[in-house]
Amino acid sequence: MLSLLAEDNSPKGIRDYALIRVLADLGLRRGEVVGLDLEDLDLDQGIIAVRRKGHDGAKNLTLPPETLNALGAWVSRRGPRTGPLFTSLARWLVDQPTRLSGDGIGYVLKTRGIEAGVGAIRPHGLRHTAITTGLDASGGDLRRVQQFAAHTDPKVTTLYDDSRKDHAGEVARMVAARYGK
Repeated sequence: MLSLLAEDNSPKGIRDYALIRVLADLGLRRGEVVGLDLEDLDLDQGIIAVRRKGHDGAKNLTLPPETLNALGAWVSRRGPRTGPLFTSLARWLVDQPTRLSGDGIGYVLKTRGIEAGVGAIRPHGLRHTAITTGLDASGGDLRRVQQFAAHTDPKVTTLYDDSRKDHAGEVARMVAARYGK
């Protein structure tokens, strides 16, 4: 899906590519992305200030180069006016662009996933993938991934780890094997 979008130089393609990079690379929640404004983004420093669920204030997140490049391309196309970072394209050229809604983000992911032949994608599906990929890449470092995911309770991150490795299924097989046929 990302490789298809990377080749789409239309305003919608550039916006959707940046949107999906932010969701997938940073593991953000849909509501966290909806709340982003242009003022939250510092392309020179390579950071974005995100208001995380359950946390006071905004937290600066370092942007991976791929995400930074995608956002830079979107901002170049979007223009410098203040307001929502991701806008509905139906009104993006007017003085007061409309913030892309949570449902709008869901629609973008659903249609782009179907176009790419991977099926409808949900925003939380990208978050789940980012978290489980983070667990794999970090060697299962729950603390680091908990910080990445902004989970206030480490038990939540553990749920992603369990679903990734099917610990419960492994134990069930060991228990069943003890009883024999």
